[in-house]
Amino acid sequence: MTDANAAKEPLLTPRFLVVIASGLSYFLALGALNPVVPRYVDKVLDGGDVGVGIAVGAFALGAIVLRPIAGRIGDRFGRRVLMIVGAAIVGVMVLVSGLVEALPYLVLTRIGVGLGEALFFVGGTTMITDLAPISRRGEAVSYWSVADSRSVRCSANWCSTTRTTSGCGSWPGVSHSGRR
Repeated sequence: MTDANAAKEPLLTPRFLVVIASGLSYFLALGALNPVVPRYVDKVLDGGDVGVGIAVGAFALGAIVLRPIAGRIGDRFGRRVLMIVGAAIVGVMVLVSGLVEALPYLVLTRIGVGLGEALFFVGGTTMITDLAPISRRGEAVSYWSVADSRSVRCSANWCSTTRTTSGCGSWPGVSHSGRR
């Protein structure tokens, strides 16, 4: 296929843009947790530096465990299922994590967030490539990677400078002094 024909194949279709927008929204919300979790572990759960490291790293453990098989799950049940179930798992785990009062339980919720993130990420990435013309799949993944990395960094930067009780500078039920 020539470059002229490849440029004519539409990439930014409504379905493609919905997947990108959902990824952007999802990763913005997920990134908002990055500056909050360490403060919650340190100030509320009295976890100290080691506890912060364990809680933050637990997310990666969940993601690493599930990502290798998430693609096969998506092949069997569909990419949309991965994205919906993954986002639902993350949502539930984030809600529960605001209720826990001990570090081991928070670590379990963070592992759950990682599991959900693995499903959502793999589902979104594969859906983007499925929706893209073969000759534009690299470009399609580029859009997805912008939704992922930029939104996480932007939300983390915004949240780390926002210190309102209604903003993401707070954890549910936690004041700025770190007390319930």
